[in-house]
Amino acid sequence: MVYEDTDNLVSYIKKQPWFFSNYSYDPTIHSMLNMIGGLDEFDGIELVFNEPIDVLESYWTKLTDNNSENVIGFYYFPLEDFQLTDDLYIKMNARGKILTDFENFKADLLTYKKKSSKKDY
Repeated sequence: MVYEDTDNLVSYIKKQPWFFSNYSYDPTIHSMLNMIGGLDEFDGIELVFNEPIDVLESYWTKLTDNNSENVIGFYYFPLEDFQLTDDLYIKMNARGKILTDFENFKADLLTYKKKSSKKDY
């Protein structure tokens, strides 16, 4: 299917044969589609790409110019020397945030319940 001007990008993506309907229930994909298409409160990034090329170039300059306060930067922190185990990843959620005490308790309780129910049989 060719992208048509009458479609918005989100509806175009949802019409693709590789886009399964259950993707709409995935919070990561749902958020990505919201960022592309926007919500009632804000415009999505799709509108940015309808701007003339000189406007897009000015956006790029603002984002990459070292003298700009809006410059994008990344910090690299090598982790090889820390000998990290899988426990670090187990104790973090999908967004990289440390789990709360309640979330850890809930996971431990469910694990305990599974182990104790196996012993009952």
